[in-house]
Amino acid sequence: MPASAHEAFWNRLSRSGLVDAETFAALRHAHDATVPSADLENVPAIAQWLVRQGTLTRWQVRRLAADEPGPLFLGDYRLLDRRDRRGDGLLFSARYDPSGRFVSLMLLNARLCRNVEVWTEIVRKTTAAHRATHPLLTRTWALEQAAGSRFIVCEAAPGRPVADELQRLGPLPPRDAALVVARACRAVAQLHAAGGVHGAISLDALIREPAPRGADERTGRVRLLQYPLVGDPHTVVLRPAIGTDEEIAALGSRAAFVAPELLLPDQPCDPRSDVYALGCLLHTLLVGRPPGWNGDPQETLKKAAFSGLEPITAESGVPPEIATLVSYMTTRDPEARYQTAADAADAIAACCGLTPDEEAAEDHDSGPSAAAAAAHAVPDGAGEALPGGAGQALPGEIGVPAPEPEKPGWPGAVEARGGGAAGGAGTSRRRIGRSLQRQIVAVTLPALLALVAFAFVVPQFIGRRDRDVRDVAGRDRPPPKRQGVPADSETPPVASPADAGQPNDAPPRDRATNDTVQPAARQIVVDDQSLPWASPTSGPPPTLAYLPPGADLVLLVRPAEIDAAAEGRLFVKSLGPAAEAGIASAAAVCGVPWDAIESLQAAWQPGQGDDVVGSYAFRIAAGRSLPADEAARAAAWGRTEPLTIDGENVFKGPRLCFWIPAVGESRTLVAAPEPLLRAIIGEWQANRGVSGLAVSLPRDTETLVGMLDASRHVTLLGSPHYLVHDGRGMLAGPLARLVTPLAMFFGDAVRAAALSLHFGDAVYVEFDAVATAERPAVKLAPQFAAALGRMPDDVEQYCAALDPDPYGRTLVLRLPAMLRVLAANLRSGAEGRGAVINAYLPPRAAHNLALAAELALAQGDAVAMPQPAEPVMAAGVAARLRNRMSLVFAKETLEKSIQMVAEEIGVPIEIRGPDLQLEGITKNQSFALEERDRPAEAILLTILAKADPAGRLVYVIRREGDVESVEITTKAAAANRGEKGIP
Repeated sequence: MPASAHEAFWNRLSRSGLVDAETFAALRHAHDATVPSADLENVPAIAQWLVRQGTLTRWQVRRLAADEPGPLFLGDYRLLDRRDRRGDGLLFSARYDPSGRFVSLMLLNARLCRNVEVWTEIVRKTTAAHRATHPLLTRTWALEQAAGSRFIVCEAAPGRPVADELQRLGPLPPRDAALVVARACRAVAQLHAAGGVHGAISLDALIREPAPRGADERTGRVRLLQYPLVGDPHTVVLRPAIGTDEEIAALGSRAAFVAPELLLPDQPCDPRSDVYALGCLLHTLLVGRPPGWNGDPQETLKKAAFSGLEPITAESGVPPEIATLVSYMTTRDPEARYQTAADAADAIAACCGLTPDEEAAEDHDSGPSAAAAAAHAVPDGAGEALPGGAGQALPGEIGVPAPEPEKPGWPGAVEARGGGAAGGAGTSRRRIGRSLQRQIVAVTLPALLALVAFAFVVPQFIGRRDRDVRDVAGRDRPPPKRQGVPADSETPPVASPADAGQPNDAPPRDRATNDTVQPAARQIVVDDQSLPWASPTSGPPPTLAYLPPGADLVLLVRPAEIDAAAEGRLFVKSLGPAAEAGIASAAAVCGVPWDAIESLQAAWQPGQGDDVVGSYAFRIAAGRSLPADEAARAAAWGRTEPLTIDGENVFKGPRLCFWIPAVGESRTLVAAPEPLLRAIIGEWQANRGVSGLAVSLPRDTETLVGMLDASRHVTLLGSPHYLVHDGRGMLAGPLARLVTPLAMFFGDAVRAAALSLHFGDAVYVEFDAVATAERPAVKLAPQFAAALGRMPDDVEQYCAALDPDPYGRTLVLRLPAMLRVLAANLRSGAEGRGAVINAYLPPRAAHNLALAAELALAQGDAVAMPQPAEPVMAAGVAARLRNRMSLVFAKETLEKSIQMVAEEIGVPIEIRGPDLQLEGITKNQSFALEERDRPAEAILLTILAKADPAGRLVYVIRREGDVESVEITTKAAAANRGEKGIP
């Protein structure tokens, strides 16, 4: 018996891949529990409900409801909507699932791509568009293939057509219009310099991004759509489609922007026809309608070709000098026009008195909307390399990086020689509990914090002065050769039509060695200066299994892989005797050598008083065994006694308990104090069988973990606030000097950050931070990058004030030069809510930087570290309550919903339970909520009203010293205490 229509719809959703099995089950349960029975089997009502939940888009539910054929995914890109457009090719709004970034996808016609001329032009035009990076132009990111489909990835470019704006608001003021077109001329000139021609400039190609909330809509930035978002991406000869009456009719008002010479047979667009269209665009913005447009495309083309455009009249209010300028740009004779877009831009600037600063104002504006910022880049590894043909044929742009120019030598070429500055900690073996905690910290924490200090902290406090921020994107420095990516390439012949759409079974080879190269990064356009570098690893995010709930700082290490890398061994050696002791402790606990430990996970959180408690999870390599019998356990752990915790067999020692989970193939060992291990086991059992993240974390930390890669050799992640407050005891010795600078640098609004290292042919370093509403990622990333740009000069002043010990003097004095190499290879960008800053460094960089930074810190007691004027990120409770947020759920309690608001805005919110109980209000009352893009305060008040419709609940802002928090209480209780409740 066939399934009913509504069951068929649910079945299609479960098979679609749009939601995982767990989410599907939760959605089905929530729907059946909350929707009226009359709508339970109504497919349109189910579809509308899914859209309201934010689970699916309207386009997705229409596809599912109609059971339409065709993909809902292209590789890792989730298709969200199909946008109407002319010509071959399908344009989709999409989201790149690994990072959550929104993009536009132009799906190419497979049949046309098999034509060698078409394919060659697609590659050429994509390359030119990719190289044109003027902020006015929409960005074209990559040419990719997935599941046999070829597509171009470009910026999502949210905004409204300027044509609609002119119709509603009338023409722009002359100076504003001139400024828009001058910038457009500069952008198109950049496209010409990259070997391209726009060929589709018209009012339809101009959009305006949303203005900041509350501002005039004309303050939003104007953008010019470029290939492939305008025109037909498969066109071989770039010219308007005017071969038939139907094609001319389809032009509509775009006919007013067609240069007269393009009416000649086979005449292609060139820079002069772009200048004509730019002149028509200026005419349109000045008078509010396209030049010569009378509603008939055929008549408009004829009039422009035979009699030319009518000049702008004085009655229009346009200054005569600007009207004359427009006539020069739009004359019928292409030889009489400005010959290049750059010449036209210069003429507009001179005519209107525009300064270079005015023209460049939006170039440095951080002002794209949040949606625009989220779509600003395509993540590395976002598609598969095109098979064999022109897609891999262009060095430096599509397929492979450009040949690397000669680089200055790495200034820190000093081999590690045992003890470092961090060796001040005692190295004697003490009881296993406390010594294991301190020694594991010593393995990597000092070096990582030293790198953080010199990368992000010291520049904020040493030698602050006004200066030009150096270019930190490494524009003249391609990255060092990366794993799986050839360092250089020659241009192979273009694929034949028969091969253009077929996979190439032969893997690419490094032309220098003829060795097979296994691509690690699948993105085709690889050398974009405005994006972070491609990661050398492509592993999943860490699962953080066996992590205790409430962990504030987590260290992930892959000892066996570090020991297998030459630089990894030097890095560990550079950390000195303390690291050696830590390695010995870890090996002793596991009963195997250090290089047989596959992974180590250490976590720390507050204990009693100022104490810090830690837990440790080890996984040893296959074929190795953990201590299995009593004698082996006694040798590794000391004296223990058996203990059962929630059905799990545990061995209790004087300070730590040891647990070998049965499901870990006897290769996993967890060590922690008994109370902490009980929490670990409880959390593990609660999340057993769950794919992905295996522990409950604060929302920002979960976001951060999703940005990370479990295959990196070293990762330190967690809460900066914890490190400099409750966890400051971990910053012992010279690192104690970092407490105040770190606290001031991060402020109280960066709630989750991570630093990771990976050793390979080059050293890879990455810093990740989760942004907040008051400082979004698109602003946070360049802010950190700018600090790094100032870093070498500031650190040079710091080091010059030192009197280094002769032992490490040479290395310390080389530190500024090493940091200049870091700054030169640095890139930054936004990925969803996260800011990413990364760099590739020479192979010997990590151990030299770590040792030099430790030495500089250890010997800097006499050098003052001034305090910054203000933290990088700070905001009071009142300001954070004004931040906008969204909160949607089908059913949650007052307590849980308050917790979600608190996590979102980063403000502690406490419910005074006894106050509520006095009036019969419970924290467990459940309700639904759908609040989008509203101030947090408004959402908080809505929650209080839903939890108590009688209106008895209020919130109070409480201050204790410098700490602010929010308390939920009742009006009566607040009045009794003399507090002012809101509302």
